[in-house]
Amino acid sequence: MNSLPYQHPAILYNQVPGETYRHDDDKVEDSTVRDFIKALHPVVPDVFCVPYPFTLPDMMALLEKIRDKNTDFIINFCEEANGISHGEAWIAGILELLNIPYSGSPAETLIFCLDKFKTSIYLKSLGIAVPESELIESDQDLKTPSCVKIIKPCCEDGSVGLVRQNVCRTLDELKAAYKMIRKQVGQRILIEDYIEGREINVSILDGETLPLSEIDYSNMKSGHPHILTYEAKWQKRSEAYIGSKAICPAKINSQLEHKIIDMALHVYHAMRLRHYGRVDFRVDHNDNPYVIDVNPNPCLSPDAGFVRALKQKGWDYKKMIEIFFRK
Repeated sequence: MNSLPYQHPAILYNQVPGETYRHDDDKVEDSTVRDFIKALHPVVPDVFCVPYPFTLPDMMALLEKIRDKNTDFIINFCEEANGISHGEAWIAGILELLNIPYSGSPAETLIFCLDKFKTSIYLKSLGIAVPESELIESDQDLKTPSCVKIIKPCCEDGSVGLVRQNVCRTLDELKAAYKMIRKQVGQRILIEDYIEGREINVSILDGETLPLSEIDYSNMKSGHPHILTYEAKWQKRSEAYIGSKAICPAKINSQLEHKIIDMALHVYHAMRLRHYGRVDFRVDHNDNPYVIDVNPNPCLSPDAGFVRALKQKGWDYKKMIEIFFRK
């Protein structure tokens, strides 16, 4: 690490407002930032924080710091701004306007992937299998489901708005779930066919897949659908969290593995992800994989799924920095 192409790197993260419904992002400033600082040794990066709220004076102060420090590369850990998911793309856009290279996917990719309905339509046009879906603008659009459905916010990440009641079999269940999501996030809502089966995650670093991971729901409480809810993802003492453990590497047959990897790489390049990302699949009982989510810039905390897969490959944060800094 003594011959880094950038001599004045900085780490940029955002302060997540505790009073909102959004998660704390594993306290990125306490874990991921600290570990990346160690990985950059002997170079000591500057650390900048996008505060909450992020006002115009805050933006001007941040730009001033970047200029004064002669920052020539930013490791970007921002996942929102002002409690808004789309803010992740806004921050990336600011860096692009400043012509400062940064880690992770570009603003265009971040904003596109956040919209699950647009992503689904685009992937389907490329011949990639996705669950059938429809966008719901009003509760008047709801109708009796022809199969089991899953209802969720159209433009959120981190399983925000996803609870066990989101898997619906009746119109009444759909109405109740719709009302609950609308109250929490106040945005467009997506309804998809629920794919009963396995859940496989494919982490990708610089166009190379890492060992596949599977969410094991075998210990999930009886009656709880096999989905990774907000509770299962972030509330470590909850029954849902305990009942949904990741297995990496996943135990799947080679034919299915190759099919999933080919699909994941197709998605990675088609959606123009950069540096790293994750593609999530559901696999039905006939071993047919469906893409259910595309995640540019997935969480890099030490206990996150991406880092788990990275370690299985024998790599660490230094490997990621090496890829970030390639000119």
